[in-house]
Formats: sequence, structure tokens, C-alpha cells
Amino acid sequence: MENYISIDNQLSEMSDYKIVKKGGVDLLGILMGVIGILLLVIPLIISMHFGISIFLGILGLTAIIIGLIKIIKSSSKSGGEYIYAPTGKKIKKFDLYYDGQHIQKLHFLLQNKDYSAILKLPCVKDSGHIMRIMGTKEGDIALLQITEFIPYNYVATSPVYVLEGEDAKKMISHVLSSGN
Repeated sequence: MENYISIDNQLSEMSDYKIVKKGGVDLLGILMGVIGILLLVIPLIISMHFGISIFLGILGLTAIIIGLIKIIKSSSKSGGEYIYAPTGKKIKKFDLYYDGQHIQKLHFLLQNKDYSAILKLPCVKDSGHIMRIMGTKEGDIALLQITEFIPYNYVATSPVYVLEGEDAKKMISHVLSSGN
């Protein structure tokens, strides 16, 4: 079996398809930090009951800590979201589960770019075989990869296939109609 790079890891390297990572600072994290600071400062400015001051202080510290966590998480390597640059739409992740008896046929159909036949294969609720799909909800682009559960992880068993245009729209429409 060949070793393939997972779609998640390969996504950051797909500049050919105009997929970019949008970083930035989490505004909610900044807002929580500011509110936390205000909650800490208010008891110092306005004289109030000791119990209320302690409560506001604890609330303020909690807001600051949560805000900092959100800011650090959004600015880290794993934070942010992928965007399809030509449209500015977010790339979402979807999973379709297939029964093991259809996996060879699924590989064959992907290799031969027979995407309409893939839409006819029955999906199941849970399985050790997943077709990972990443794309915009509008169907501007779709990236497909087959993965298999090999204890204790899902491992890529195919390369990443890139669909654009009408094929991508049909695939994303199929994914969304299947309950994702």
C-alpha cells in the first residue's frame, strides 16, 4: 500500500488551486480580554461590597484567561481557516462513509474521474472507510480523498483528487443532501 499525505496536511500546500489559510486574531478573544480587564478595574474605581468586588474580580480573570486562550488558539499554526481565494468562501470538511465492499470501486471511479458514478454508490452511517471531502458549500471546488481506519487512526489510501466546476458542484450537492 502506498503512503499518501492526508488531505488535512496537504491543504496548506495547495496554492495551485488558490486555497489559502486565513489567519488573524480572534475578535471575540480580544473582546473577552477587554471585558475581563474592565471587570477587574470597576471595583477599584467604584466602591462596592467586598463580596461583589471578589465576584467581579474572579469573573474578570476568567474572561481574560478565556480571551487569551482564544487569541493564542486563533494565531497558532492549527488556528485559522482555509479560504478558496477566487470566491473568498470558507473550505468546509465533510465525510461520507462507505461499506468496505464498495471501496475498490470507489478507488477505480476516482482514478477514472467518473464522478457521476460515485454519486450513485450507497453511503452508510458508520464505517472504517471514509471519503473525506473538503470544499466550499457552494461547490466552487471540492477535494476528495479516501481514508481507511487502521487502528488507531484514519490513514489516507488515495491521493487527493481536485474537482472544479460542475463536478465540484454535483459532489458538494450530493454531500449536503446526504446529511453533512
